[in-house]
Amino acid sequence: MQLINGRKLLEEAYALHRGVDCKRDLDRAEGMYNLILSKNLGNTQVIYLLGTLYMEQGKAGLAIQLLTDAVKADPSNSDAW
Repeated sequence: MQLINGRKLLEEAYALHRGVDCKRDLDRAEGMYNLILSKNLGNTQVIYLLGTLYMEQGKAGLAIQLLTDAVKADPSNSDAW
């Protein structure tokens, strides 16, 4: 069984999401964000990032739900506002 390095996976997902030092790949980034959330449901940073990714994909309903969840879970996260 392969162990998952959550921080490294998040960095890779973010790079794919934003196109940092690589070609943007929203589908792969989405899969990685969901993998992280499957191991850590309360990760508000990933919930927020997945919400922004969904907004970029035109999935407004999903985006609003996740961004709302991120704000409720961590009202001090000013990025989610």
